[in-house]
Amino acid sequence: MSQEAGWFDSVDVGALTTRMTSDISTIKNGIDEKTGVVVQHTTTFLGGFVLAFVKGWRMALVVLSVMPLMIGSAAIMGMNVSKWTNKVQESFAETGAVATEVLSSMRTVMAFNSQKKEIDRYSSKLDKGYKAGMRRTMVLGLGLGATFFFIYILYSLGFWYGAKLIRNNTSTLSEVLNVFFALVMGGFILGGAAPSISAISSARGAAPDVFDVIDKKSKIDATDLESGDSAEDIKGEIEFRNVTFNYPTRGEVKVLNNVSIKVKPGQKVAFVGESGCGKSTTIALVQRLYDCLEGNVLIDGKDIREYNVRSLRQNMGLVSQEPVLFGVSIAQNIKWGAKDYENNPPTQEDVEEACRGANIHDFIMTLPEKYETLVGERGALLSGGQKQRIAIARALIRNPKILLLDEATSALDTESEKLVQDALDKSTVNRTTITIAHRLSTIKSSDMIYVFGKGQVIESGTHAELVAMDGAYASLVKAQDLRKKDDILSESKIDHQNEKDELEEKLIGANKSMSKIQRLSEEETTKDQSSNKKGSYTDLLWVLRKYSSQVRPFIPGVLVSMIDGCILPSFSLIFSRIVIAFGEPDPKKQKKDTDFYAFVFLMFAVGNFATLALRTYLFGRGAVRLNDKLKSDMFTSIVYQDSEFFDKPTNGSGALTLRLASEPDDIYKACADAFPLIFSCLGSVITALTIGFTRSWMISLVVLAVFPALAFTQAQQSKGMMSAAIKSKSIEELIAQEASESITNIRTVTSLSRENTYISSYIEKNMVPHRTTLKGYYINGLLYGFSTCAQFLVFSLAFYSGSRFVMNENIDTTQMLDALYAILFAAFALGQTSSVMSMIPNALASAFKIRELFNTSPTIDIAVDNLANRKCILPAELNGEIKADSTSFSYPTRPDILALNNVNVNAAPGQTIALVGSSGSGKSTIINLILRLYDVLEGSVSVDSVDVRDWPLDKLRDHPSLVSQEPVLFDCSASENIKYGKPDATEFEVQQAAKAANIHNLLMDLPDGYNTRVGGKGSMLSGGQKQRIAIARALIRNPKILLLDEATSALDTESEKVVQYALDKASVARALIRNPKILLLDEATSALDTESEKVVQYALDKASVGRTTISVAHRLSTIQNADWIYVFKSGEVIEQGNHESLIGLGGTYASLVKQQSLAN
Repeated sequence: MSQEAGWFDSVDVGALTTRMTSDISTIKNGIDEKTGVVVQHTTTFLGGFVLAFVKGWRMALVVLSVMPLMIGSAAIMGMNVSKWTNKVQESFAETGAVATEVLSSMRTVMAFNSQKKEIDRYSSKLDKGYKAGMRRTMVLGLGLGATFFFIYILYSLGFWYGAKLIRNNTSTLSEVLNVFFALVMGGFILGGAAPSISAISSARGAAPDVFDVIDKKSKIDATDLESGDSAEDIKGEIEFRNVTFNYPTRGEVKVLNNVSIKVKPGQKVAFVGESGCGKSTTIALVQRLYDCLEGNVLIDGKDIREYNVRSLRQNMGLVSQEPVLFGVSIAQNIKWGAKDYENNPPTQEDVEEACRGANIHDFIMTLPEKYETLVGERGALLSGGQKQRIAIARALIRNPKILLLDEATSALDTESEKLVQDALDKSTVNRTTITIAHRLSTIKSSDMIYVFGKGQVIESGTHAELVAMDGAYASLVKAQDLRKKDDILSESKIDHQNEKDELEEKLIGANKSMSKIQRLSEEETTKDQSSNKKGSYTDLLWVLRKYSSQVRPFIPGVLVSMIDGCILPSFSLIFSRIVIAFGEPDPKKQKKDTDFYAFVFLMFAVGNFATLALRTYLFGRGAVRLNDKLKSDMFTSIVYQDSEFFDKPTNGSGALTLRLASEPDDIYKACADAFPLIFSCLGSVITALTIGFTRSWMISLVVLAVFPALAFTQAQQSKGMMSAAIKSKSIEELIAQEASESITNIRTVTSLSRENTYISSYIEKNMVPHRTTLKGYYINGLLYGFSTCAQFLVFSLAFYSGSRFVMNENIDTTQMLDALYAILFAAFALGQTSSVMSMIPNALASAFKIRELFNTSPTIDIAVDNLANRKCILPAELNGEIKADSTSFSYPTRPDILALNNVNVNAAPGQTIALVGSSGSGKSTIINLILRLYDVLEGSVSVDSVDVRDWPLDKLRDHPSLVSQEPVLFDCSASENIKYGKPDATEFEVQQAAKAANIHNLLMDLPDGYNTRVGGKGSMLSGGQKQRIAIARALIRNPKILLLDEATSALDTESEKVVQYALDKASVARALIRNPKILLLDEATSALDTESEKVVQYALDKASVGRTTISVAHRLSTIQNADWIYVFKSGEVIEQGNHESLIGLGGTYASLVKQQSLAN
């Protein structure tokens, strides 16, 4: 959270959130009780050597010669396991980045039918991890096998040399036996550390990348409260003095070139110009998100680098083009805008005063929960206008000396914009204000307007002065003029107070269900958390059965593990004979017997190498295959869910990404590490009991009688760990969601100076699972201690009862020793399972959640072939007729509020229709229903007289192209983003589409051209550049249906003209690509500057010829040429007609036209 914006530009934000979960989980897994186990077992092994040196240094010294080989094999294994683990984690970070990107952009993915494409992209990242995982498994198997091979070689050498010392009378029998058994017991104990050694090696592989982030020093650290001067007393004078700047990720491209600007304290200044000309960059430099390369940015005559970063930003308020709200209450969102929230939090009165200033207080008070109403992830439960006004209130509550408005009203309809603009006009009094705007009507009253072009200031002056100059600014003004009937407009009496009342009525009506949404969210969360209380071996077996082909290596793995388990108790058969062989008085016979047993130890070494290496490899191979397939299938299941699934508060992108990372990994750990040891233990117990009952059934029965107590202890330990795992999992998902939200929206967090807030919140929330885990460790520590103690109690009981049986002559000494050693080694094996039992509860909880996900079937399922259910015959060729017939609809999260109420909309083939109206009136809902993102409640929506519910979903979505108001780009090259509309497009087609969207020249000027990376969500591009690439992505399909949701809102007028002209040419030469007939424009130009908008809109108008176009727009200049215009209000159509006839009515549409006019 302390890193500068340039660092976030250079890294994959999605990968960061994955590393915070996956990598840290791997490190935690390596440093929890497993570190203690390794230390304990290693100390026991070394203690055995110390005892061996004390009792017989000659024999110990000879045996020590094997140690370099054993340590060397372990070291080589550790280095290679760490290396391949690092590659696995890198792959998982990349898959996490893809998952975060896709799951937060599902509307775009659905609209372009790109689920299969994204699954392939996700799988390609998984492939790297799969290959690295297989290499790691092979290295781990060979390494562990080699390490324990040398341990058995050590026994063989020690046994052979000890016998020689006895024959030479250099050592006594008791000394040799002491040394030998010290080494043997130490080696057996060390064998139990194998899974823990594997976990620690994996943790070493995951650690470097995590610590690289932790150790990196930020160049611009907003969490530093000490360095730099305080900005508390600044007056607000801003000066750019010969500033030159380029973004760190594009060092060759100058965004600002020798710019000089001076803003006086309290002055209102506006920046206008084409997309990408450097307007938003100036705001980033004023906030010191970046440092300029040349020149200086001064505040009150002092270089901003001399100010404390946090103090500087605390005295600025920002409202951006795409306002980000956090998934907390309205009040909390606004409070986080306060200057010093931690030390001087605002009161409720302060919050309400800021909301009154933003014209949002009255609306909030109509909500049942009022200021405590939850807004959802990124403010999803509010309309664009409501989000923007809350963002303005958040900026105003800190009473900033400098107010920065970057397209602060671009997302608003005309009526909402008027309310918000009034609020902004009031808030800018006596406050230095910099406004970036494409709608010139919002900035014409500014004290000074600067016109940017290609990173330089090309004109400056007041609105009147610039219009009189008849230059670049004057052409922008003319481009935004609306065709109108002056006589009608002049005679129309528009009651603005009535408009305000109507708007507030609409806002209230659209949000009456907010408390119900909140209750639904809480119920869903409660339901989800209660479901987490389940999780059993049945769920884990269900997963293993489902993926039987992937876990097939487990079958031979079980067999090999049980054979490996048989080796340890089999020692008991020769141990009693070893004592006899050592004490043989005949030197020749002693040498013969001891050489034979030394050879037997050598065979045990070979056998143990084979079984240990094979069991590790077979279970590891199956676990890697299972992990890979689980991740792929979970991602597939998620992306094929419908919109209702993603609307649920428990299914935020952060929580889903965590599930993709953690749940398959929990099962992987259980399969790869726990299963081999458990089945090996089972083999040991079966073999030990068989030997024990064969050699002495009496001793075996005595020991078997105490097994239920040991089993009960183990069960209690597992139960305690299961409870802790379930509690931690639920909370960790919430933590992951918050971490993902804060990192993904880091610019908003930075502008609000909320880094320390989120850091504190993250630490505080982590304390809950931390305390739960600690509590579990206390209890499990006692249980683990008891289970270890129980082993020695069993040994004591076995020796005592055995001695009594020998004294009573029920058995002889050899029989007693055979049975005792068999039980002894079985107890060792049983004790080793304690180190891996903690993995099982996590695997069971994850298996339940995975099973639950796979059993979740979407209502609207693109993966299901519904040809058999089709009621109508599809047209041979799409004509592009669209009809909404008596359509009523409400969103699943707001079931009691009708978003559409008995709406009728008709678009004939080739016709252009426009949908206008205030925010939340149902315009975009029409587009959602045409794409069948949701199903209607009543009535129908049809394409070419076929109900959309009867269309195969993939075929239905193949025809339209969608351009949204907030375009979603993916973190790949510009070319790949354009090809998203048509994956098999040629480079020629890509360039033609780019030219049509007026983005070709800009891309060609970049160092890597079309291969330039655009960053996550297009973060390396301006709003207008993002919108033009999104338009190119839509145009490359040459769609029969074009949906434009404010598609040119981010474009300047000139770009808009070019794009529209290109669309016209595309419609004439429709055979170029897909010949789509229906064009849906959902606010397609809302984010564009005037020049881009003019170019793009001209192209869009021409494209409408021979193509069905549905355009949602707030800028009426973009839809004035439409064949038919529908005016929406509160989910109903209240007016319809063409531009002139609607003006003639003198109603709602006519008032919107007058409000948008730039005429005095």
